[in-house]
Amino acid sequence: MLAIAFSADGKRLVTGSTDTTALLWNVADVFRPEQGASVRLRPDELRDLWSDLAGDDAPRAFRAIRQLALLPEQSFPFLKKHLRPDPPVDHRRIAQLIADLDNDRFEVREKATIELIRLGKSAEPALRQTLKNPASAEVRLRAERVLGELNPSRLSPDLLRALRALDVLERIGTPEARKVIDSLAKGSTHPRVQQEAQASVDRLAKRPPAVP
Repeated sequence: MLAIAFSADGKRLVTGSTDTTALLWNVADVFRPEQGASVRLRPDELRDLWSDLAGDDAPRAFRAIRQLALLPEQSFPFLKKHLRPDPPVDHRRIAQLIADLDNDRFEVREKATIELIRLGKSAEPALRQTLKNPASAEVRLRAERVLGELNPSRLSPDLLRALRALDVLERIGTPEARKVIDSLAKGSTHPRVQQEAQASVDRLAKRPPAVP
């Protein structure tokens, strides 16, 4: 297989092969509810699905995407609440976290490291500046650890969840879902989230809004 692409409405899939043939697949049935599927999710089930979106188990994550997309009246308010544009970068907070990398207490150093990883790309410039003249070997090792987690080829759990949640919102496709996607395309500080959100905006612009 050389190429694969979905139609604008997401209901058909085209594949191109090395023998110069192209096949058209109807995939609309893939996203229809199963017989006996629950029509109502409990709060704990929503939280479990949200957790599944961040996991390494791709089939499990796909099932979570599918179930959330099938129940937009419940999933959309939850996703809107949890998936928001990043707040403005707090440079003083980042500076304090970097200082904490050299704290005498291990738990403070570890907490600062984890929070810097969570902050992602917004912390990268300060960390790279720190590496030019680190206060200690501990700071250098921890700064390098954080930057290693920010490697573009590696997707953190939070980033995986954000990208998969975008997939859910695109599948829902209502005007309200489009507004959330558009806000992420304009307001996320993570370039990958911005890129994927903008791609979603472009695809949704080619098809009519879904009925709420």
